Amino acid sequence: METLVSIIVPNYNHCSFLKDRLESILNQTYTNFEIIILDDASTDCSNGLIRAYQTHVQVKHVVFNEKNSGSPFLQWKKGLELANGKYIWIAESDDIARLNFLETLIPILQSNPQLVLAYTDSEREESEWRKITKFTQQKIEVFEGETFVRQKMTSSPAIVNASAVVFKRETLQEEILSQANNYKTAYDWLLWCSIILKGKVAFYPLKLNFFRKHINSTSLTSTQQGLFVIEGLKVLSYLKNNFDINLTFLQKKGWASVWAQTSLLTNKTKNIFFKSYRHAWNISPILFFYFAYYWLKYKFFSAININLY
Repeated sequence: METLVSIIVPNYNHCSFLKDRLESILNQTYTNFEIIILDDASTDCSNGLIRAYQTHVQVKHVVFNEKNSGSPFLQWKKGLELANGKYIWIAESDDIARLNFLETLIPILQSNPQLVLAYTDSEREESEWRKITKFTQQKIEVFEGETFVRQKMTSSPAIVNASAVVFKRETLQEEILSQANNYKTAYDWLLWCSIILKGKVAFYPLKLNFFRKHINSTSLTSTQQGLFVIEGLKVLSYLKNNFDINLTFLQKKGWASVWAQTSLLTNKTKNIFFKSYRHAWNISPILFFYFAYYWLKYKFFSAININLY
């Protein structure tokens, strides 16, 4: 039988979470899948744990890097190049899925040839995740790709965690794949937009994915360094240049506010500004006016109202 789903598990120093992750994959009620495990030169016990699963019949590839790549998205790229399935699930190594995750999303994708990506809601509180939940059928929300990107992927990405997503492999573009090494935190945002703009997207509102937030999580570290804003503006600039996706006036003000707040909270105003200004100018010169306005406002006149930590 032809493999329908390729599951990519990129790992770096998540030994304490990795067994739960792999067991939540291997015990899926939907079973037509292959697993690709990629370890980015972990220094914890990940190597031994992965080797314990290496001979499982559904584990098709295990790759151990001799040197850390410096970016989780380079691991994504490597996994995508090894994948053979019609559909792709990037199951990050510190997350967990409900056992009916694939059984829920694959039929949704198969039901409509125009659907290129489907995702579920995610739980972030472990105490809530551990509760026994009775699942009831939920209404599937379907969006046109361009509408979804304009409304839900420009102020901030509605898809916040890769582990909640399954998408069609045929939608991958070499130009987008080649940019994986240019991002530390927002490449998934760019990837989702490039895929979604090729068709329709479906959202299933049950929390079938547990998205861990912990001290070593990539998303938390990148936010603390201001990379979310730097790379977010880069994604928005790319969307404008290549897909004619423009921000509304209110969205521009919102981004200028976050740009200013992040620069103050991280104490990296010069660094964040000079790494962002070209993309900001391309998006709209008005961002500069509001950046200055909000920077002065938050610096001298009012409290900052976001929390990066």
